[in-house]
Amino acid sequence: MLDMLHKENNLEKRIDRMDLRKPSRWKDTDADHVNFPQLSEDDIRELALGVFQVKQARSYVEEKKLSSDDYIFTVQSCPTAKDIIRVVHVS
Repeated sequence: MLDMLHKENNLEKRIDRMDLRKPSRWKDTDADHVNFPQLSEDDIRELALGVFQVKQARSYVEEKKLSSDDYIFTVQSCPTAKDIIRVVHVS
């Protein structure tokens, strides 16, 4: 994680440059129609900054789901950045 601390975050730069932090830039989409790449476990570890976060992800989601039946996630896309998606919690 310390190695990653000083790496340039190209996705963050792109999000800022394209002004994608505004919720109005995103629209709900059907997750079945998202062309998401197949990632290896090593790829996911690298994106998640290590094995700890990958191991914790499943239990985190299960815990949240158990604490509330209303814990729903929505997949969103942005028309101006078709290769970027986000998943948000819907209240």
